[in-house]
Amino acid sequence: MKKFMILVLSMFSFVFLGDQVTAEKTSHVQSDEFKKLLKTEEHISNELLLTFKKAPSQEELNTLRNKFRITKVENIGLPKLYNITLEKGTSLVHTAEDLSKVFNIERAEPNFEFKTSYISKEPLFKNQWYLSKLNANRAWDQTRGENHVVVAVLDGGVQINHPDIKGKIVKPYNAVTRKTTFPPDDHATHVAGIIGASFNNTGIAGIAPNIKIMPVNVFEGEMANTADIIRGIVYAADSGADIINFSMGGYGENYPLKSAVNYARSKGVILIAAAGNDDTDERTYPATYPGVLSISSSDKADEISWFTNYGDYIDFAAPGEQIYSTVSNSKYMYMDGTSMAAPVVSGTAALMLSKNPLLSENDLRDLFIKSSTDLGDKGWDLYYGYGRINIDKAVLDTPAAIDKLTVPSTFFMKGNNYSAISFIPYNKAKVSAYVVDSNGKMVKSFVANKQGAGTKLSYNWDGKDSKGYYVASGNYRVVVKTVAGGKSFSKVSSIKVTDQIPFVLNTESSSLSFSPKLKSQPIKFNLSKQAKLTASVYNSKGQVIETLFTNRMWAPGNHYFYWSGKKNGETPYGDGTYVLKLTAQDSYNRIIKKNVNVTIDTKAPVVTVESPSVYNGTGYATSSFNNNEQGTLTAKILDSKGNAIKVLTYNKAYNAGPHIINWDGTDQQNVPAANGDYQLNLVFTDLAGNKVITNGSPIKVER
Repeated sequence: MKKFMILVLSMFSFVFLGDQVTAEKTSHVQSDEFKKLLKTEEHISNELLLTFKKAPSQEELNTLRNKFRITKVENIGLPKLYNITLEKGTSLVHTAEDLSKVFNIERAEPNFEFKTSYISKEPLFKNQWYLSKLNANRAWDQTRGENHVVVAVLDGGVQINHPDIKGKIVKPYNAVTRKTTFPPDDHATHVAGIIGASFNNTGIAGIAPNIKIMPVNVFEGEMANTADIIRGIVYAADSGADIINFSMGGYGENYPLKSAVNYARSKGVILIAAAGNDDTDERTYPATYPGVLSISSSDKADEISWFTNYGDYIDFAAPGEQIYSTVSNSKYMYMDGTSMAAPVVSGTAALMLSKNPLLSENDLRDLFIKSSTDLGDKGWDLYYGYGRINIDKAVLDTPAAIDKLTVPSTFFMKGNNYSAISFIPYNKAKVSAYVVDSNGKMVKSFVANKQGAGTKLSYNWDGKDSKGYYVASGNYRVVVKTVAGGKSFSKVSSIKVTDQIPFVLNTESSSLSFSPKLKSQPIKFNLSKQAKLTASVYNSKGQVIETLFTNRMWAPGNHYFYWSGKKNGETPYGDGTYVLKLTAQDSYNRIIKKNVNVTIDTKAPVVTVESPSVYNGTGYATSSFNNNEQGTLTAKILDSKGNAIKVLTYNKAYNAGPHIINWDGTDQQNVPAANGDYQLNLVFTDLAGNKVITNGSPIKVER
């Protein structure tokens, strides 16, 4: 149902008087009325409308916000009227009661939701009593049909140029002559108008004015034979009909006709048939066949029509008396009969399929059972079946194939933001969602063939395609596709992407050292967006000695590659400093260059150490060492057997030069070491990974 917010002053609102005592005396009465109103009227669950006695100051509004659980205060056009939003879960009743103690507030009321119902402007709508009775106007707020839904009218010839029907005809066929033309017929034209007469300010209103009609003539004069009916059924099923309306019937069961009916059912076609007009419980066909909805007739007072057939094969009733609709010669006429009741149901089914084209025969039947008005004996009965059709409720109860598809129309892609996409798929369908470019090529998939649960699915698109590259600026479409029972339905929403991502290339370090004898050197870098990258190595004379790759495409994000530091991957280049130059080019031909200084160092560092010869157990045994280059040091105390008893420092960075290191004479558990010989062990690793192990002279512990 189409909804919009209207701010209203309800007679059940809380009225807050200046007299505090009066307000308190009436509070419980108003609370009860307030609660009743909240139960019966649609409203926004966490909003109240406030009417102030005089326009409030900003200070007053701030005080209210702080005192109550208010998250938003908004003026709604008049100085004394404000809409407040409360924290989720806040009681409207209790909050309104508390607000009654605020002197300047006159009223606090719910923010109701009001409904609007479309009223047809067709000049002869007033003659169509059944549309008002079945609440068609409210159904039209939800849908007036979609042009992808096709109802085949298997009948006589429809006047295809009737002012209320022209422009909505697809694939007309004459099953008698095997041609596409036929003489117009009052009965068929009447049926077609009930189902789908256009909203064009001319004549009448069809139940599903935006759908298409497939007229299939099976009559020659007043009679139709089984062969032509079968031919017509197969033609309609093969030509894309979603619904076949049979405003006809006979009393002879016929296997070939049943086979044709089953063929149409196997293709997902919904079959709806008139029960007959002979006031008998004798079964008629095709209405009796399994899978066909059999429709009896009712009148303005919801009484069963005097002429309608009845019996154990009736599924539903629909208005079939004094039905005003189109006839041939571009005229209009009242007609009676189950022939008029069946297209009322066909038109309703067309609206339901417009909202959800994936509905199966059983889905549709179940929805009709749920939404129909139970008349006659309680539950199913011989006359009304499961009840009289209610167009509004049938459409309202129909779940959408894809509901509430939300896609922003524009996305300013910055590299650190997202475009929020959400929708609710039909719970009996498998759903896929993806983005296509202006040529229809898929660039990003969010979900593929996931079973829907009838709950919202949400995805955040950062603008990257399936390869992890950011898409270019341009027009894209988000496609959501649902599939169920061999049927599929898609919704598409456009999104314009504007690329605002700055083009940035960063390296993890501007200088590196390594020894090709030990390892290859990783070069780590980050791209803000996809780009072609070229990497070359230059010597100190500015000459290219090696090109690692040229115009290789990289996605945005963190990456690395290796340089072996070896000529042809075999012989290490000589020690010295080289420049690795990176050149990146994005899709807009912008170029960024970065240099990394790489030092090749294959020589081990030089470390000398001096230790005291004796330690008497007081103070520290202080050793000194000198390293010729920057690196990291691990220092340990070894006993006479070469076992480490204490780690003095581990991988500690040192610059080149002299340093001291102290030992307090204890082991790792801080227990004094026994008398004996000990030794300082140093493991020094330079920035290139070259390592040297140096031991100091023995230290004799004598306590």
